[in-house]
Amino acid sequence: MDFTVIFHYVTEFAYVLIIFGTLLIWAIWVGRQSLINIVCSVYVTTLLFSHFNLFEALVSDLGKPLIISGAKIGTFIVISVLITKIFKKIMPREYAENKFESLGKKYYLLSAPLY
Repeated sequence: MDFTVIFHYVTEFAYVLIIFGTLLIWAIWVGRQSLINIVCSVYVTTLLFSHFNLFEALVSDLGKPLIISGAKIGTFIVISVLITKIFKKIMPREYAENKFESLGKKYYLLSAPLY
């Protein structure tokens, strides 16, 4: 394996690492209930985009493919944010946790395989 193959694998895997790292930092900073709300809203938005093709008819006359994909991504983000706000109101508050709450227990559970 030469360097280009390794670099290709790293660049393909970097997207997953960046998303996972961002969501992990978000979960530590804001709390796991917020992360659950984000994951549920992205799931519902993906379900809406994959099963309702009305959006294709709305953006098909925008012209260039770059503008069409930008409109799709922008609409996806807006719908995800709105559904996240809805889930924040709907989900029960007993699972919400504050910043750095039970961080010691998380580190302890993380280090358990090391002992």
